[in-house]
Amino acid sequence: AGFAMAVQSAAITGYMILARKPPQWLLSPALMAISAGIVPSLCCIPPSWLTTWAGPHVGLFSGLQDIPGNMLAMLIYSQIPLVVKKRGWKAVLQLYALQVGLGACCMAAFQLLEASRPMEGSPFLMLETSGGGHAKSLFEG
Repeated sequence: AGFAMAVQSAAITGYMILARKPPQWLLSPALMAISAGIVPSLCCIPPSWLTTWAGPHVGLFSGLQDIPGNMLAMLIYSQIPLVVKKRGWKAVLQLYALQVGLGACCMAAFQLLEASRPMEGSPFLMLETSGGGHAKSLFEG
């Protein structure tokens, strides 16, 4: 959680620097901070809870878990031209900083919750009462 908060704080700082129309010499460092800050969250492998939870269907759930975030991103990005027209690019960059900050808080909270009580079994597995306690997937007919 600490690493995610640190790198995403760098991205927030980069967006806030860009929102203030910095001197040209600060543009590259600000963009590097943004890139370094958001890349770890974009490149993370599915966490162990997902492979535990989804079992053999992890590929399906890895894709499906991104749908709500992608729909929200589509909605937000569709409003960018209106925001630029009414408030300028500064508001857009501040919105991006806010998004990264909220995402970092959500991820840190999730990681703390998962660390305090790791998921050890899949809700898709049930015990068969007649099969001598053999775990059977809900997807196995």
